[in-house]
Amino acid sequence: MQLSFGFGPGEGPDARNSLVSKLAAVLAAARRTSVYGPLLARAPVESPEAQLAQLPPAGIHTYLENREQFRNPKASVKARSPDGRVDNAICGPLEDLLRLAERVGMGKAARPATARSLHIRTPLGERLASERARDCLWRAFELPVFEELAGSEGEVFAAECEAHSGFHLDTGSALFEACYGELVVTSLVALRYPILRLRTGWVGAIDRGACPCGERVSRFVPVAMAALTARKPPAAARTLRRVGDPAVAAV
Repeated sequence: MQLSFGFGPGEGPDARNSLVSKLAAVLAAARRTSVYGPLLARAPVESPEAQLAQLPPAGIHTYLENREQFRNPKASVKARSPDGRVDNAICGPLEDLLRLAERVGMGKAARPATARSLHIRTPLGERLASERARDCLWRAFELPVFEELAGSEGEVFAAECEAHSGFHLDTGSALFEACYGELVVTSLVALRYPILRLRTGWVGAIDRGACPCGERVSRFVPVAMAALTARKPPAAARTLRRVGDPAVAAV
């Protein structure tokens, strides 16, 4: 698979050099993990992009079931990425927000008076918020609802805008691919839990055209699974399974 590595709309070579530097640091951290270490040790010493391209995409269940194998033991526990928190906003995981909405509806909690928006923080492995869930939050709080996609260390790498026409991708914090209708992410900021070419389970496409909000930015646009033609990835694109040798690839 050919990686679309580089920079976002409106960015130039300086931005690309910065991304290459970030990727090199992430690859160095990944070499200390039990999942990526054996794979990168066998990869030829080439450019960071070439090393990354040789890795098979890993499935989201591999990450969720074997998270400690993705941990870099040399990284500081305190090292964390920016959380992308928004001022004057209610922000949290969907389940927490729905529980709060229920309490508000029952009169057991008051609507935050200073909040101007509500942000659903969706981590890796969680489903995207349904329209039903969004409607429930709107009825409880009467605030515009936005969703954000978070990485392995809580960093926000994609977020909705006012147009609600997909998620703006932060090309400075991650590399993005669309692999067989699935968003694939390589974090450029997560050093404690590096993720390289992780298949997120979020189905959709990457749109590199202008967003309806007017901003020139790449977007991840989710689509219903039923709308896609089922395609099984070839052996080279299959995911890592936990076995004695973590480098074994399987569906």
